[in-house]
Amino acid sequence: MDMEKPQTSHAALGRAIARHPIWFAVALTAAIVIVETAIAWAADLAAPGLPMVQSGLIANSVLALIAGVLVSYASGWRAAGFRAPISPASLLHCWAIAAYSLIVLAGAPSKEEGVSFSVLALAMIVGFQKEAFSRGLALWMLEPLGRWRAVSLCGLLYGAMHLGALFVGAPLQPTLVGATMMALIGFAYAAVRLRTATIWPLVALQALFYVGAFSQYTSAPSALPPWNVLIMSLLISVSVAGYGVVTLWFWPDSSGGAAMRAAAAQRIA
Repeated sequence: MDMEKPQTSHAALGRAIARHPIWFAVALTAAIVIVETAIAWAADLAAPGLPMVQSGLIANSVLALIAGVLVSYASGWRAAGFRAPISPASLLHCWAIAAYSLIVLAGAPSKEEGVSFSVLALAMIVGFQKEAFSRGLALWMLEPLGRWRAVSLCGLLYGAMHLGALFVGAPLQPTLVGATMMALIGFAYAAVRLRTATIWPLVALQALFYVGAFSQYTSAPSALPPWNVLIMSLLISVSVAGYGVVTLWFWPDSSGGAAMRAAAAQRIA
């Protein structure tokens, strides 16, 4: 009987999440922001003036550990997308996100010494924990709502996740603009995640994006970029989100959509 208790507990949690997906997804996002803020405050108190890369390694390593525990307990690794793709050809749907990551990487200032090991390690850890939380757990929670609502809400919550920077002193306008852009990009990420059924390429592309982002900034941006850069960045984000719309619009129900609804129905039953 002891062997069956964890399975019963997992099943009960899955049914509760499937009945109240939005509340659970919002609570997960709020918890991530609270934990991330608390770690940042604690790190600043323990070691004032610690460089962003070092403090980021500490905070995101803790978040990655929490993400792994929650995925193991709540959804399971396969349901969260840590599995093989529907088909090798389905990975071609990642092209728009890959192009976006490469644009960010190309905009990073060139350095003679190249990218440091610390930046690479931080980018990979951030890529894992953000995908595990957002396109893993949050999207799994929102699946019973159907693909359009699930992907839209997943994108909005991903953008909201970046508002936590306000609690550690980031200025309002750059943070709001960044959160808006991340909501648009998050929509595309979620659409591709459902279309391919796997999260692994998104983890790699997140890491690639953050290598470029961390190479550009040694601290959070304190002001908006020039208008031409800002408008171009927003247009690129909207274009990537538009690709996510196309991906979902032409996604036949006979593929992953039917499997998603069947899995959600099974969790509610």
